[in-house]
Amino acid sequence: MKILSTIGSKFWKGWMYFAEKVGWVNEHILLGVVYFVAIGLYAILYDVTRIFKPKPKTMWRTFEHQPMTLEALEKQF
Repeated sequence: MKILSTIGSKFWKGWMYFAEKVGWVNEHILLGVVYFVAIGLYAILYDVTRIFKPKPKTMWRTFEHQPMTLEALEKQF
């Protein structure tokens, strides 16, 4: 039983070393690539859609007066 415990302990330490290296690759390389590709594609698509969107001449909106009735005051928003 002592031999199995020693072999298992060495296997576990080796596996944890390997898992740590794979985790580092996953964290720094794969997630970084996914992040920059996703953000980059979103930015490109956002810019392309803004090109074809008509721009307003002004940002001014006309104010519409509401009647001064009880119903209009109850529903302000």
